[in-house]
Amino acid sequence: MWMLLLASAAACANGPAWVAELSATEPQRNESLAVLCPLGGHVTVGVYNTDAVEPSPPDGLETTVRVIWSEQRTVLSGTREEREASIPMYLPTPGDCTPTGAWAVELKPSRVGTFEVPILCNTNTVRVTVECLDLPRSDIGFGFYTDHNRFPDPTRTREYLRAMRDYGFNTFTPYAYGHAQQQDGETPPRKDGPEDFA
Repeated sequence: MWMLLLASAAACANGPAWVAELSATEPQRNESLAVLCPLGGHVTVGVYNTDAVEPSPPDGLETTVRVIWSEQRTVLSGTREEREASIPMYLPTPGDCTPTGAWAVELKPSRVGTFEVPILCNTNTVRVTVECLDLPRSDIGFGFYTDHNRFPDPTRTREYLRAMRDYGFNTFTPYAYGHAQQQDGETPPRKDGPEDFA
């Protein structure tokens, strides 16, 4: 079943290609993108609607190409926001699976600077500008993003969050979702605060 789904996705990826931040929930379909990256880290962008990608990294920047393989899943089950969503799953390399028309391109700079990365696609070239910054050492963990839709096994969410806490990570993700009002006009407290994962 998955092979049929992947094959049909690849057949529809005939351009023009576009690039977006990998975590964008409503990505703009742009041919260029500018991103920031701390020295020692990497940033991953999504390249979509193309059967192939070939980054041309400049000196001082390494790239790794991975296939984005999505899985349909019900998210926020039992809540007002329950919906079907396509959850990306990342496979190691293009040689290990059939192309889907969506690609994750990891960009890892080895020095401070600005890097222009053209990515050749089957119908056009998209471009990513990476600005690598040397940030001062922080006393707290930062830069870690997660939400429950990205965990491989949603039934183990509390375990994942406990493990993150034990490793010193913290997570805070503001969303512009409307909240239901109680009859007295007060917003009801959320039931999934950090205290639930202690």
